Amino acid sequence: MKKRKLFVLFITILVCFEGCKFSSDNTSGNVTENKSVNITTEEKDNRYSIENRKISVKDFLLEMPQIKYSSDKNKQNYLNKLIIDNVERYFDNIGLSIEGRINNFEYSIETESKTKLSILFTYDYYNGEAAHPLISAFAVNLDLETEKIISLDAYKEKIKLFEQNAFSHVTKRKTSLKNDGGVLKDKSIDELLADMDNNSFYFINDKIGIIFEVPYACGGYSIYEEKK
Repeated sequence: MKKRKLFVLFITILVCFEGCKFSSDNTSGNVTENKSVNITTEEKDNRYSIENRKISVKDFLLEMPQIKYSSDKNKQNYLNKLIIDNVERYFDNIGLSIEGRINNFEYSIETESKTKLSILFTYDYYNGEAAHPLISAFAVNLDLETEKIISLDAYKEKIKLFEQNAFSHVTKRKTSLKNDGGVLKDKSIDELLADMDNNSFYFINDKIGIIFEVPYACGGYSIYEEKK
């Protein structure tokens, strides 16, 4: 008789235990399921981070952003070379000589997405002969899917909205002037565009920033960003 009572007591405890377990797993009548997030191979391949590295660019030792992909090292190496080559080409185009020195070289990542990387650079350069240093800014925009520099041509119509006050002046660095004194008002946007190239604009997500050269007394460069 005692064995039977013990057996019944055991069964009762077991039923209560299972009932409580089911109740804790069951919220509002829905059984909880463990759901795992599946990350595709393509998503893993598109994952990257940005590292800061000192790199010699035309004999100037500069802190540069470098891409680090989690898996695609060939793409990583190609894009990093594309960044460095583009900076070198920019220096060639404006005639920087290795006899001078670059100071206050800074960069900021303005857009970092799976498909686009936009980098804004600012610096000043002095060769010892000029009355004042060259103060300037430029950008490098990468299409991470096509692995190419993004062309200004596709965004010229959007930039032309500058004449309609669709952009506002911004200060990107401590050394930037609060404003450019309205020096650009005397030029049409077509005249300004004639002096621009692929290094003269950048992206802030789906917005655009544009870089204009202005006299040294006005700051050397002036940046405007599309209004939100």
